[in-house]
Formats: sequence, C-alpha cells, structure tokens
Amino acid sequence: MTNNKSVFRYKIIDNHESPKEIIEKVSEELNRGLAFIVSQTDEKVVTIAGEWKGWVTTAIRGNNVYIYVDDGFFSSCVLEQILTSLWANLLDFGEIRLEEFQLSDNLHALLSSGNLNKQSIQKLVRINGPYFGIVFKPSFDLSFTEKLNIAEKFANIGGVFIKEDETYLIEKSRLLKESKSIQRAMNTVSDHCFYVPNVTPYLLDDNLFQELYGIGIRVVMVNYLITGLPIVHKILKRNKKLLFWGHRVAYKSLQRYISMKVVALLATYSGMNMIHIGTPFFSKNNSVKERVTVLNSINKVNTDVIPVFTKASFHIISDLIKSFGKKIIIMAGGSVRTKGHLDWKKMKRLIETIQNNRSQRFLIERGSKI
Repeated sequence: MTNNKSVFRYKIIDNHESPKEIIEKVSEELNRGLAFIVSQTDEKVVTIAGEWKGWVTTAIRGNNVYIYVDDGFFSSCVLEQILTSLWANLLDFGEIRLEEFQLSDNLHALLSSGNLNKQSIQKLVRINGPYFGIVFKPSFDLSFTEKLNIAEKFANIGGVFIKEDETYLIEKSRLLKESKSIQRAMNTVSDHCFYVPNVTPYLLDDNLFQELYGIGIRVVMVNYLITGLPIVHKILKRNKKLLFWGHRVAYKSLQRYISMKVVALLATYSGMNMIHIGTPFFSKNNSVKERVTVLNSINKVNTDVIPVFTKASFHIISDLIKSFGKKIIIMAGGSVRTKGHLDWKKMKRLIETIQNNRSQRFLIERGSKI
C-alpha cells in the first residue's frame, strides 16, 4: 500500500489543555500561521489572516495527537521542517512529546537516497560483531604517548573502536597528527581496529575529511544534536568515504519532548552509520522493548546502521546480544577500570565475554506501526 502522507504522533504529557484545544492551535499554525501577544498578565494567540493551505490534517485518539502532512508542506527542507515546524514550534501550544513518525514514500526515498554507495561497517571491519570499543575523554588527561600505548594494546587484544568523546576541541593540525599516529599504532597490530576522532568543531571543513581519509581514518564522530541534524545531513551527503558515528550529547535535556525513536530515525535519515540509542536497564519494565523499537525503526530506513550501547558491564553483555543481535557496538566504561585506571585483565575478560557470546541466538521483536 502506497504511503502518500507523512504522519506524526504526539503524546500529551500535561493535561492543562485538552487535546482538542491543542490540535486546533496546531492545525491553525501549520496551515495558516499564528502570532502571539504578551501582556503584563498573560499571553494571547492571534490567528494570521491569509489563505488556508490545507497541507495538514489532524486527529485525536485517546491521549495522542496525530498530524498528517502532505509533501507540499516540506518543499526540499524535510529535516528542517520536522525539527522546527513539526516539533519545536508546536511546543508553544501545549506540553506534547513527539513519539514517532513515518514519512511518505516520496520523502523517504528523497532522504534515504543520499545515503547510498557508502561502505557498511561490516565491510570495513571484516570481522563478526559485536564490536568492542572504549573511550578517550579529555578529562582523563592522557598524554599523546599514553594514547598510543593504549591504542596498540587495545588492538592487540581484539578491540575494534577507540573514540574521542564530547569535547575534543583541539586545533586542526594536532587533530590530524594524533589521528594519524594513533591509527598507525593500531594498524601495526590489526587492520580492523579504528580510531574515531570527534570532528564536531570542523564539520564544515570538507578538506579535513579528505585529509583524515588520506591518513587512514575511516570513522569520525559527530555530536549531531549540538551541530543540528539538517546541517549534518548536508555534510554527510558530500562526504561519501568516511563512516559517521552519531553521538547523542544533549539528548537528556530534550527527552521530555522528543523520543529516542524519533531522534535515532532522524539521525539515520541524515546519513549516520553508528548511532547511540541508549543502553537499556534490564531491571526496568519496557526498557529493552523501547530500544528494540528504536532499532526496528532504524532498520526500516537503513539496515547497515549499527546501534551503540555505552557504559556496558560484564553482566549485561549476554543480554545485549540476545536482545539486539550481533550487529552492535558495545562500549565499556567503568567496568574495565580499577581505581580509575584501565585494567587490561578486565579488558581481556570483557572481550572474551563478547567473543563467547557471538554465536548465541537472538530475538528482535517487531515494532508496531503508527
């Protein structure tokens, strides 16, 4: 069945206003426009005079608001329109959370076509998952020599990814120098171990991406919620050789109003190849199921995208693989440290745990449609 409209589902999270009141304002805003007047005592909403566009229709089902959108509403700025007109601006009209969306067939094809012809992580790494990784944080105060030693040891015990974390804000020349040396240290041991520098400050520098590829870097990390997904989408379309690791820094400040399912799906449409989707708490109801739903949504757009789980301990490795399959990246945190320092015995044990679980069966439940 052809999907001719995009549909967005929102959950009302505060009942100060009725669904009917919210949906009337939303419909007016998206089809014609609203303005605001702030007085000394309150705020008033004023309808804009003009033609009713008829781009959007709405529906209420229980505590959910549904918005059905014609393709003409978007022009060519799909991600921009979703994040502004269909999300952030609508928060003025009520306490609502964007839970999920499904694009029309035409818009789906338009966005996903830009992600073709990029090698998959499986072809890059050339070993079976799950893939094990660790993090370099600026707060660790590691010297350049210490990074090189860690990189070589990590490759030697079967590690796959070392990524720099959120605030890797150093000058371009140093970024290139360290990236080249760290990747080379890994390559002396293994050809399937990868250094992942954070390129967020240099996202508009196409020459840097070319230079990074030339010195052996194959994966780079972007804090996409800080830079903005629309600009990320444009940059990634221009850079076909590198794989992009999407880091969800700042999501906790947004999660009341937008689901991880929506964020991950937008990141997938933008062209990300690895995406943090949140490590589930297996002791909490629905925590695993929610992440499985996120992964199912990603797979409907691009089956090559790899979910990333951070802060993993020994105790959840088997459950992660059983729940999400072998095409995942498992990033260790405090579980491989003793008194704050990397413990190589723990590192080896964790890698052995991953390797021993690579053959186990797994189950991913089907996610429900909107």
